[in-house]
Amino acid sequence: KGEHLRRGIIAAISVKMQDSPVFQGQTKDKLSSPEVRGKVSSAVTQNVYKEMSKKDTKTIIEKALLEKKAEDAAKRMREAAKKVVSGGKNLSMLKDLPAKLVDCNKDGGELFIVEGDSAGGSAADARDSSNQAILKLRGKVLNTYTKELADIIENNEIKDILTSLGTGIGDKFNIKNLRYDKIILLSDADPDGAHINILIMALFLRHMPEIITEGKLYRAVPPFYQVKKGKKRVYLQDDKELNRYIKRFGQPKELTRFKGLGEMGAKQLWETTMDPEARKLVQLSTTDVESALELFDILMGNSSQKRKEYIFDNAEDVM
Repeated sequence: KGEHLRRGIIAAISVKMQDSPVFQGQTKDKLSSPEVRGKVSSAVTQNVYKEMSKKDTKTIIEKALLEKKAEDAAKRMREAAKKVVSGGKNLSMLKDLPAKLVDCNKDGGELFIVEGDSAGGSAADARDSSNQAILKLRGKVLNTYTKELADIIENNEIKDILTSLGTGIGDKFNIKNLRYDKIILLSDADPDGAHINILIMALFLRHMPEIITEGKLYRAVPPFYQVKKGKKRVYLQDDKELNRYIKRFGQPKELTRFKGLGEMGAKQLWETTMDPEARKLVQLSTTDVESALELFDILMGNSSQKRKEYIFDNAEDVM
């Protein structure tokens, strides 16, 4: 379009008139005298053809093509953002699902939200492809608790979560469009993993509380230890389970501590964490959203003073 070609090009033109010029608007930033239009157009056209080299022409055309691409990309982003906010179960038909989503073959399965390519790769290999989907996230997600809707849908990880779910968000949210029966947070069994879970929980609690109140959100509990008992492998969830094991069977000859999900092979991850027959899931739910929001406001809100007071008030209980 002409506007793409003209964008960024400036010409300085001197116009002398016998009659008083007519300007547009109070700011008078545009000359609108009809008799001038033809003269200016003619002068510009003649000089452009006379003065402009092939190199200039090539530069202008290349820039115009870049402008067009940028405009098209911005339009696609606006349309994608609109689809993310509106949701819908037919997102897969629109080919809008994230590249990092390894989807399952049927509706109403389970979505595992996994942090990291390594852990996500193991989970993708371990899963039951008929009803288990894997969404790999890159690093810790944005703290959305204090952010407005317009800001959070610009974040790639949040956008991937919302697009995978299909529910929409805010006043467009519709639980009936949820593409999965269970959303399962799968992260390392350490404080970093716990923090990732809390960040994702903040997104649901603040912007999509029905996901929580309808009992759709779960946390997978991967084991912290592996011990060998004869030819068998025994998996233990935490230090308490390890201590109970030692009291009953004595110090194990071979003890492995998993530093993260990435250290597990696909077979181990399936046996310990993803197999519905053997895994442990914790449902993350509440009947009192307001109280949960008050707690999250302390933990995830903008006031560091509130967090400090909370730590002082509760430190002895933690000890």
